[in-house]
Amino acid sequence: MQIELLGESGNCALAARASRKFPGLLIQGDTLKSLKEVADDLLREIDSGDIENGRYSAAEIKEALDGFVSVYERLMGEIGRSLPY
Repeated sequence: MQIELLGESGNCALAARASRKFPGLLIQGDTLKSLKEVADDLLREIDSGDIENGRYSAAEIKEALDGFVSVYERLMGEIGRSLPY
């Protein structure tokens, strides 16, 4: 499988596989693991009724995802590619 690196920003990279129409965003494994841990925390907080900390965890997840989407959109624009949405 061949992957073409199309751009980089922080700990993310825009990469394309020949078998896919649109590029994907590559994130570091430690970043992915941290995001999963926050999602685990969110579920525990919801189960225990801890709304205050649950809101904080949800906001942390949203902020991370917003950042990934922003990087993806910016990098796609930099290389002149249309978005898949």
